[in-house]
Amino acid sequence: MLYLENQLSFRLGEGPMLSFRAVDALRHCRLGREDFDPYFSCTYEGSWSTTPEAVEDETATINLELLRRRDPIRFYDQVLLFEDELHDRGAAVLSVKTRVMDHSFLILMRFFLRVDHEKMEIRDTRIFHEFGSSCLVKEVAFSESTFEALADVRSSSDCSDYPCSEDCQLTLQIIIPQMPLLLF
Repeated sequence: MLYLENQLSFRLGEGPMLSFRAVDALRHCRLGREDFDPYFSCTYEGSWSTTPEAVEDETATINLELLRRRDPIRFYDQVLLFEDELHDRGAAVLSVKTRVMDHSFLILMRFFLRVDHEKMEIRDTRIFHEFGSSCLVKEVAFSESTFEALADVRSSSDCSDYPCSEDCQLTLQIIIPQMPLLLF
């Protein structure tokens, strides 16, 4: 199901706007194979009104200590952009969550794919901004595993043991080294 009315947008001051929209996300989806294949991948990372200057900075990181503090969350939202049951062979979900605290905000966009008895895949895009700074930090993480590999680790190859969950941890994880400093 495609949620055309759902979107989440951010603008910091007079800088460019960052939006997350279902139609834009579909432009970044690709089919797995040429023959009939009910699953696909999605590389969408949000849409900018104007492209911000990206500076590669290997020292730029998401401030996890700041996020682990028990500060009050001033705003929280979760937006579902699309979901599909893959012809009853699994699940594909693209969602965006955000939380705003007094000191920062964090955006998590997650593409979750489960193809029953074959594979699972998670692609997370995190965007972090600490108020008072003039940059955003973006981190992209990609994880995938076959059901066979998951069964070796978790002692189960039953698809119902791996629901479409935000807490799913996969056995193979590849961090895509994208930690640019986005200036605005």
